[in-house]
Formats: sequence, structure tokens, C-alpha cells
Amino acid sequence: MLVSYGTSGRHVDARKDADQFVVTRPDKAHLAFGHAVHLCIGAPLARAEATIALQQLFTRFPDPALAIPDAQLKPQESIISNSPAALPVHLGRHVLAGTSS
Repeated sequence: MLVSYGTSGRHVDARKDADQFVVTRPDKAHLAFGHAVHLCIGAPLARAEATIALQQLFTRFPDPALAIPDAQLKPQESIISNSPAALPVHLGRHVLAGTSS
């Protein structure tokens, strides 16, 4: 038996866009940090770090784009993961603070 935690919360009967990554989805009913008494003690810190890191990334590089067509992304060789082996991106032009574009 293989339990795939990556499929948790991805049932199409529960939401129409279950197969899509929607960063603005308000539903926090996932198992990434455990649940109830088994909730990871570091979950609030991890969420704060991710929020700050992503805000800084998109502030510095507001227009990232895939460097290759998405059809060319190769999956990881894994029966557990559902992600690409690599994700080449163009970050775009970055503007230093205090300089003009």
C-alpha cells in the first residue's frame, strides 16, 4: 500500500479546480503540517517564512515566466511526487531599489 499525501485535498467532487494550483484559494483544509494535536509546532514559522520569501521574490522579479513551454517539462522519476524534475524560469529584469528602469 502506498499513501500519497500529495493527493490530499485534490478530489474533484470537493472542488472543480482540484487539479490546479490556486495560490489564492482560501481553503486551508490540507495536511501539509499535520492536524489537531499532531499539528507541526513550526507551522506558523514556516508559513511566515514562505509569505515573506514569496513577497520578496515577486517584488524583486514581478514578471517570472517559464523558460520553456510547459509541455517540455519532464516529471520527476517518482511514484510519490507529482512535480517536474526541474522548473526553468526567466525571472525578468530586476530593478534595484533607488534606480530608474
